[in-house]
Amino acid sequence: MGYGNRTRAGWYRPIRAFVAILFACTACGPQQGADSPAAGVPDPPSTVRSHSDQDVVDASAVIVCGDLSKEQLDMVEWALGRFELGGLQLPAEIEFAFDPSKEQCGGHTGLCGPPNGTARADVCEPVFDTAASILDRRITLLHELAHLWHWSSGDGVTWPDHRQTVGGEFPDTDVAWEDRMNERVAVVIAWGLLDQLRRPVDLDIACAELYSQFVQLTGRPPLGPLDLVCQP
Repeated sequence: MGYGNRTRAGWYRPIRAFVAILFACTACGPQQGADSPAAGVPDPPSTVRSHSDQDVVDASAVIVCGDLSKEQLDMVEWALGRFELGGLQLPAEIEFAFDPSKEQCGGHTGLCGPPNGTARADVCEPVFDTAASILDRRITLLHELAHLWHWSSGDGVTWPDHRQTVGGEFPDTDVAWEDRMNERVAVVIAWGLLDQLRRPVDLDIACAELYSQFVQLTGRPPLGPLDLVCQP
């Protein structure tokens, strides 16, 4: 899970608007279907800002790349819809992959590539026809996209420092996963963008604190529905 790896429980979105963008997206992979979960999300006014090697855009404008099944594309569309509703921007083009064998993730359940090159998110959760399996894949997908949001919200050279908000150490492979600042940020963002009351997390932290950290990181409240015990 991570900007590197995650030991628990990835991305895709073609979009709308201009012919040039449509051509670029066609070269990457499948397009959004009208029946996908995010298809009913209203389009906000698009904003684009330059960042390192590629633009950072509203989630509704992300070009989705990858060889995805309809189920995988629907899940990516759902995740991007949550980022869109949360007002969180992402790299303009993202490549997605799902590999339940975990080979692409080096044995981990999630992996993402640096957005200052080719932004990429891999989901390597096992696939079972259960609600728990779907939830695990959704959490991992949000988590890997959260890493891309975190990196892209800075100067494109290093991680924005949110240690005062979430604690932990600056990203270092010698530090335990749960003690890395960037992993803590991704856990908070994924929690805040889920669409259900039950929101499992990999950190021993109360949901009211997760709520507070999400607001500090994004300037916005987490998306609902939320249990009353989590709200200030």
